[in-house]
Amino acid sequence: MKDLVIKMKNLLTASVLILSLVIIEGCAGIRSRSYVHPNADFLAIKRVAVMPFLNLTDSPHAEQKVRDIFVTELLSLGYFDVLEFGEMKKVLKEMKIDKPDDIDAAVIKKLGKSLGVQAIIFGVVEEYNKSVSTGAGSFPEVAVNLRMVDTKTDIVIWMSSNSEGGGSTVSFLGIGETPYISELTRKVIRQMVRSLIIQIPAEK
Repeated sequence: MKDLVIKMKNLLTASVLILSLVIIEGCAGIRSRSYVHPNADFLAIKRVAVMPFLNLTDSPHAEQKVRDIFVTELLSLGYFDVLEFGEMKKVLKEMKIDKPDDIDAAVIKKLGKSLGVQAIIFGVVEEYNKSVSTGAGSFPEVAVNLRMVDTKTDIVIWMSSNSEGGGSTVSFLGIGETPYISELTRKVIRQMVRSLIIQIPAEK
């Protein structure tokens, strides 16, 4: 009888834990969208410039962290050369451009010639929270928007937005491990880069 009671308690505890993790996973939303211009010629793009990202969050330096992860992921795939950040900052300073918002169509074309790039990538970090509390637990949350602009035509040829919060590894009653925000950011960026790379023909 005693063994039966212990087994029932263990079963009840396991059931509550599984149910709670399912609820937590349901609260961890993933929202991803991407757009590709129908006439985009990605084979013509050999070198890109990645502008300083805008930070719309309260987290200091979130734009630098997300940009660094994006550039690393992009370079790791070997499809494009990425302009060195210092070289780009020098040209931006010479053109008296303080922030990406100052870049219009005419400036994009000038930058394309000055930097020797066929496309410029802009980014906005909308959410970068290490811990967002909900009724089911606490989660990190990341939301990013990216767009690639052709420097010859000033046309957006690729755009992607992705946001994700938490994951199935969030702890419950001290069990499990909360994912680091850097890991979540890398996951979000990797999904976005993949939506770009799949548009490139095999001969690239």
